[in-house]
Amino acid sequence: MLAIPIGFAIYLTGITFGIIAFLKKEKGLIKYISLLSIPAGVLFVVFISHLFGGEI
Repeated sequence: MLAIPIGFAIYLTGITFGIIAFLKKEKGLIKYISLLSIPAGVLFVVFISHLFGGEI
């Protein structure tokens, strides 16, 4: 069960670095992939919530 908070912390760190890279207007494509993971993460939580009947 320790893997879940560690994975969530890594996910939030990646999003934070993506936002920082976007605000600094750095070159590259990875920052957009990081920012696209925000709605993907929200959709994943909604999917898991629907899968378990809202009992998370």
